[in-house]
Amino acid sequence: MFDVDARFGLSSVVNVHLNALGKISVFPNPSVSLLTISLGRAPLTDWSLSLVNINGQLITTRKFSKDQTTVSLPVALYPNGNYTVEITDGISRQSSKLLISHQ
Repeated sequence: MFDVDARFGLSSVVNVHLNALGKISVFPNPSVSLLTISLGRAPLTDWSLSLVNINGQLITTRKFSKDQTTVSLPVALYPNGNYTVEITDGISRQSSKLLISHQ
């Protein structure tokens, strides 16, 4: 960075973790009764999954061990509609769209 008077300074180095969980798979989509979530990489810490409806209301939150990379979430009791699945491990956060349709 250069100041107006031509003095300069160096910034500190900061580590950035991008996509620490790898590619997340959410299937089947649309979902009828059971949703499967699979993380692309094993997280470094325990992680959580949140289901949010189209109005931004938190429907459910589940916590999982860092050793679990594939989990199932029953969705049969949730109303038809569009949802967002949010995954976070405290380091990174990812979201995926989901349609629940009981036909």
